[in-house]
Amino acid sequence: MDEFYHGWTNWDCNISEKSYRDIFLKDLGLPLDKVVYLTADAEDSLPSDIQSDSSIVYVIGGIVDHNHYPKLCYNLAKTAGIRVAKLPIAETGIRLSQRAVLAVNHVFEIMLYASVGTSWKDSLHKVIPPRKMIQYNNEISSRKARRKLKLSRALDHNAQDIKKEEEISNQTNDSVDKIF
Repeated sequence: MDEFYHGWTNWDCNISEKSYRDIFLKDLGLPLDKVVYLTADAEDSLPSDIQSDSSIVYVIGGIVDHNHYPKLCYNLAKTAGIRVAKLPIAETGIRLSQRAVLAVNHVFEIMLYASVGTSWKDSLHKVIPPRKMIQYNNEISSRKARRKLKLSRALDHNAQDIKKEEEISNQTNDSVDKIF
């Protein structure tokens, strides 16, 4: 983490081998409704204004092997009676080119922006890599298409210019031949 997030050790986060359920529900005695497990598998999205209730603890799901463990984090949270939610990606109009599973550090950073009042849309745009967004990929595709079209036109113009030069050269040679 030092490589990407200098000073991350100053963040208000704790690293523990204990389960989040043990830490938040048993050790801290938080009620179930104050813990929200974030997972892309959730049906409900987070509300638009998460900074209004700073007593809620958000747990970022970290197991992403959907082939071997489909909905593992979702099922563990639901079994424990903990609310599950996902980031409101679709609600902001952002379309991802792949499944809406983001890296833990991206979710953490998006939550940081949102927790200080940045809109979800702006938070998501600041953090999600552009290559994952369809809008960006469409822009890339259209840029490539435009570039190909320009190149094709340029080649056509070059071919036409060469043809004209050959015609002029042939006419000049014909004229020179007539003189001699």
